[in-house]
Amino acid sequence: MRIAIRASQTLWALWAGEWGSQESVAQRMAWEERNGRSYYYQKRREGGQVVSQYIGTGYLATLAAQLDQIEQQRQVEEREKWQRQQADQTALDSEIAEYTRLVQTLTAAVLLASGCHRPKRQWRVKREQI
Repeated sequence: MRIAIRASQTLWALWAGEWGSQESVAQRMAWEERNGRSYYYQKRREGGQVVSQYIGTGYLATLAAQLDQIEQQRQVEEREKWQRQQADQTALDSEIAEYTRLVQTLTAAVLLASGCHRPKRQWRVKREQI
């Protein structure tokens, strides 16, 4: 009876949206076999130690394992999406840096041609020499 309560509490946490919170993020899930029976556990780190959390056995544990697998796949997809966005952002940043460099070079050329100088990182009009 205790197994069903624990597994149903876990399924309730999944349904209630509490499963993905920072406090309960499971890093690795595993089926363990003991005395010919399979038990579903979640492993997570707490303060540098690995802690096993018993989830259950039987049909409810199978459902929890499938839900965990779906959640892991969703996290992988989100991570890949984020990595693609970061790669796109990096490419865009490099293009912007190149355009900025070109604009600064053209601006410097125009200002130099018009008689300005840059003594202390600020453009100024040159005084006329007598």
